Amino acid sequence: MVQNEYRLDKDKLLDNLRAWNRVLRRKVQLIACGGTAMTLLGVKASTKDVDFMVPDVREYNYLIKQLPAMGYTPTTGPGWQRKGEAFHYDLFRATTFTQLDYWNRPWRLDETNDLLNSRTFILAS
Repeated sequence: MVQNEYRLDKDKLLDNLRAWNRVLRRKVQLIACGGTAMTLLGVKASTKDVDFMVPDVREYNYLIKQLPAMGYTPTTGPGWQRKGEAFHYDLFRATTFTQLDYWNRPWRLDETNDLLNSRTFILAS
């Protein structure tokens, strides 16, 4: 299967997260949302933008401070992208009751350890 260079499949996305793990020295908990969750679940072949919600503000701030060391620069709003890559990461900080309530819904389908020194939850609605 030929991979479109403008999209991330599950394997490439997990490879990128493992690369993040080699740089990060603290726990960062991510919640995959939308097309990202569907790609990680195998429902969708790939995604162009990667959407994660970070429920803990301290972890969010830490991650944002580490991204430049990994070659990422801010794009628009919550977006981060590395030069030469067509895809970008949207990192949302859960700041409202509704967003935190999203975390507590019974949509947690899979828990993967060893990514980002923490747990990465894959959600599907």
